[in-house]
Amino acid sequence: MRKMPYFVFFIIAFMIFLADAAAKEIVVIQGTDVRFRSSMDTSTTANILGSYNYGTEMDLLDKNAGQNSACSKWYKVSYNNQTGYVCGDYALIKEVSEEEINPDDYQEYSDYLRELGFPDNYITYLVKLHNVHPDWQFRPYVVNYDFNSFVNYEYNGYS
Repeated sequence: MRKMPYFVFFIIAFMIFLADAAAKEIVVIQGTDVRFRSSMDTSTTANILGSYNYGTEMDLLDKNAGQNSACSKWYKVSYNNQTGYVCGDYALIKEVSEEEINPDDYQEYSDYLRELGFPDNYITYLVKLHNVHPDWQFRPYVVNYDFNSFVNYEYNGYS
């Protein structure tokens, strides 16, 4: 019986992975006046395409574009129809869904999943999976563990 929680955890993790399989990565600026450059050369200002602040989102093209003495990790990005580089020291990578699926658009199927007993925080992911694999059928497997109890059992063993 000890292996059951591992199996349940694996299934949940796999479902989340599949739901996010259509995700893409973006770069989110985490500073003030962060420079967007046409090259990774920081010895000149001639290559500055613009400066951006906290929260600016750019499409990530390459998260391993290079490094130099000025920046330990450069990201190649696209923003406003321009391609350039942003220093990773002032930005973070975030995954976003390519195709946002709103469970409200699938209200009948969402209601069906709720009737089966799935918690509300599962519904969005299950609707995404259903959209990709309409023939799959989902059934809840109730283990009667909350997250903290599960972690405690895994850490301390079962009694």
